Amino acid sequence: MTVLRRAASMMLALAASACAAPPPDAARLQGAWRAVAAERSGAPAPELVGHELILSGQRFRITDAGRLLYGGSYTIDPGARPARIDFQQTEGAALRGAGRGICRVADAGREIVDNAPDRARPRPTEFAAGPGQVPLRFEPR
Repeated sequence: MTVLRRAASMMLALAASACAAPPPDAARLQGAWRAVAAERSGAPAPELVGHELILSGQRFRITDAGRLLYGGSYTIDPGARPARIDFQQTEGAALRGAGRGICRVADAGREIVDNAPDRARPRPTEFAAGPGQVPLRFEPR
């Protein structure tokens, strides 16, 4: 029986190590980030590169050259795979309400894929560009 328990423990450990890096939590996402790569519905979106995302407490702001574009609150569900991030936009010229996305923490930056162009679309499920999805890669500002 001990051999079976050891084998089961080893299989669980291998399965856990095969999973992606731990999901991000609010503390690891906090700070100011600059978009260095962006797509919209599968096409390059150079107009989004350079936008800054500031996450402070439970609040977010997206600015372009210091001008507020969007702001509001956000929540993270780090237990989901991939981790989920939801934005409730309440500030900015174009109020769009709730947005749903996924996020991950990479060594040098952060990645978010959301449904910004069409908030009626479902939450993205993978870190790739698809119809109605906006993948963004951020590095520290």
